[in-house]
Amino acid sequence: REDDDISTNVKEILEKKGISFILNSSVKSFKDINEEVEVSYLELNDNSEKTIKGDAVLLATGRKPNIDGLNLENAGVKVT
Repeated sequence: REDDDISTNVKEILEKKGISFILNSSVKSFKDINEEVEVSYLELNDNSEKTIKGDAVLLATGRKPNIDGLNLENAGVKVT
């Protein structure tokens, strides 16, 4: 898929420029501290809480919903 190839290449370029990507996580809070932003988040892989500081934050959501563990089938919701 072209989209996957492009996103992988763009991510690698941005990482070389010092930009960090935190995936599979849920933001708990943002704090302005002087000229930095402190973000507290939950790593969904192991449910650990973490904090990171940076100059700026970009919060983006994916196109694929994270529905694991919702038991939608038990609620009568058909997932396709």
